[in-house]
Amino acid sequence: MLFVTTLCTVAALYVGNVGLFMRRNEWLFILSLVVVTASTCAIMCCHRAMRSPCVGYFTLAVYTISHSVLIAYCAANYEPTVVASAAICTMAMFFGLTMYACFSKSNMTYLFGALITTVMMLLMLVIITLFISSSFLYNLIIMLVVVLLSIYVIYDTKAIIGGSKAETYQFSIDDYVMAAMIIYSDVVTIFLYLLILFGKNE
Repeated sequence: MLFVTTLCTVAALYVGNVGLFMRRNEWLFILSLVVVTASTCAIMCCHRAMRSPCVGYFTLAVYTISHSVLIAYCAANYEPTVVASAAICTMAMFFGLTMYACFSKSNMTYLFGALITTVMMLLMLVIITLFISSSFLYNLIIMLVVVLLSIYVIYDTKAIIGGSKAETYQFSIDDYVMAAMIIYSDVVTIFLYLLILFGKNE
């Protein structure tokens, strides 16, 4: 999934007029957003149907391609050096967080309630920034979102690898489509927020 996203992003940045085409055609962004939303709802709401290899892989492929176009569209609006910096930082963060989740004995899955509460608090901060123009507050919110998403990476990885009776929630082996979607969305969302942060401070 990340390989497809990387290919689409590289194409938008370096291949002919692909990036220019994306920037001039906002309908592509809207269409990708609609397809991503619809496929996400399908995966989350019809998780039993996703256990069928044909249905699951097809839906995951649609989700991946549309999400990749969405990421490429966003990346096409930034300089390649900014995109590369955000990608390298995301990769380093994801590797470190995954290693921690795999080898740490701590149980992170009981934090679900705290994570949801933190999301609500961040949403309130976002609403406040609509009325108060402050670059410091804007950057602070982005950094807090990245920290929160980092915790989500650990939480979701723990839920995937399981292996401990102490874990509050674990994916079953048949939930591979939902698990792949969740980890992928964590990674690309971190990348997007780092891209915004680096691009704003460029």
